[in-house]
Amino acid sequence: MKQSLSKGSDQGIFTTVDPKVISAVIWNLVMGILKFEGNRMHTGKRERIKASLHAAVNLILNGLNT
Repeated sequence: MKQSLSKGSDQGIFTTVDPKVISAVIWNLVMGILKFEGNRMHTGKRERIKASLHAAVNLILNGLNT
């Protein structure tokens, strides 16, 4: 992940970022979503996790775009 972020930053695809920090942010975001959704008691858990992860990835990528 760090290599991809660094390469994207070098190529001007992403804003200048510290790949180590952003990798940690992404990892913790994903783990937080999995933990939060895993603790909820409802049907359709898999779809909610998928939707939450999709929203998180979009949020991060939109924030990294130049």
